[in-house]
Amino acid sequence: MENYDDFDSNDVHSTYGDTSDVKLNDAMDDSYSVSSGYQSSDDGDDAGNIHNDDFVEEDAVVGDRLVETSTRMKLALYLIQSSNNVLLNDVMEKVAHYWDAQQNRRKALVKEIADHVAVSLEGVRDITITSHLIGDMSGSTIDESLSSSYKKLGCSVSGLEKNLNDYDMIVKYLGKTYDPVKVGDL
Repeated sequence: MENYDDFDSNDVHSTYGDTSDVKLNDAMDDSYSVSSGYQSSDDGDDAGNIHNDDFVEEDAVVGDRLVETSTRMKLALYLIQSSNNVLLNDVMEKVAHYWDAQQNRRKALVKEIADHVAVSLEGVRDITITSHLIGDMSGSTIDESLSSSYKKLGCSVSGLEKNLNDYDMIVKYLGKTYDPVKVGDL
């Protein structure tokens, strides 16, 4: 059995705050009644019954363990009662920190998903605009749909050589005027 005679309540006070409402003597009380729970019968017929005298040595060992466990439990309850506010504050602080971290992680995930979705939405928007410009996508217009639209307008389309000034002007114009679509613009 452990000896708690050298236990100093001032150590607990300095670690866990004010413990004036808890009595150390109550927490360190070693009195504990041990009963084996076995009863002898009063009718005189003791055959087959278990008597307390048969288990005295075992009960003493178990009794010491129970007294030691009881003392430990009282000490634990004393420490819990005296440190309840400190522990509660620590737990609440950790919960608040964990909650903030989870909120920040969720915001980052939503932003990342929005960035990925924006690219897909830009593609859908481009396809929608193109399909409205092209019009009917059946028949021979699937292969060269824009050329048929130009034919309706009486215009012709021809390719440009890369070494021409017109080609350079178009590339420069597209480079300066193209602005990627943002999610808020959709």
